[in-house]
Amino acid sequence: MADIGGLSNVKRIKTHRISRIRICTWRNSTTWASPLLFIQRIRRKCLMRWNSHSKDVPEGVHAFLSPSKYHWINYSDEKLATVYKKKLATQRGTLLHSFACQCIQFRQKLPKSNKTLNMYVNDAIGFGMTPEQILYFSQNCFGTADAISYKRNFLRIHDLKTGEEKASLHQLEVYAALFCLEYNVNPEDLMSIELRIYQNDDILIGSPGPEVVRTIMETIIRFDKMIEECKEEDYGF
Repeated sequence: MADIGGLSNVKRIKTHRISRIRICTWRNSTTWASPLLFIQRIRRKCLMRWNSHSKDVPEGVHAFLSPSKYHWINYSDEKLATVYKKKLATQRGTLLHSFACQCIQFRQKLPKSNKTLNMYVNDAIGFGMTPEQILYFSQNCFGTADAISYKRNFLRIHDLKTGEEKASLHQLEVYAALFCLEYNVNPEDLMSIELRIYQNDDILIGSPGPEVVRTIMETIIRFDKMIEECKEEDYGF
């Protein structure tokens, strides 16, 4: 038998290995086992075929019982029910905000009622307010006011709360400060500021003085500068 590349002695290969090796035939009908093909065959056997869930799990969505939020493994049945109901309430709040925004945009009033949503929507329409308005100072400080209007030096900001947790007017005071910073308005020049929180079929009303808004404005400017300096120190940009 002619020697072909030093691999002519096929008999040296064990019988049980030959059964798993693809055989190559040369022109002179001499056969030999290809080591490369053998390795490829082994690799194919070792590859895991993973299931595709592109239709089951939208991009960016996380499961409630997510491994990255593993604390649920220590929940009691009662704790699990409480936490999940809170999540559902948050989702419901998001839907209600979206619905209210559309009502205000299209000036579609709801039936007159003392219900939170009805009062919020109807008052916002009555005062000619703009819903879901972003107030921006920098990448480090911005937010979205549920409803806002500014007419004749009168700043009005309303907020819709769908949860049970007691809300604070401080959030709306920050919105007022952001408005003044973005639109170069001196709080001392404002005729008045009226803040309203609609929650639990009630309305919480506040009217902060210009000094309160000015203090928050100065805090925003100072903290924003500090954050930018930290970015430069840690990341060099």
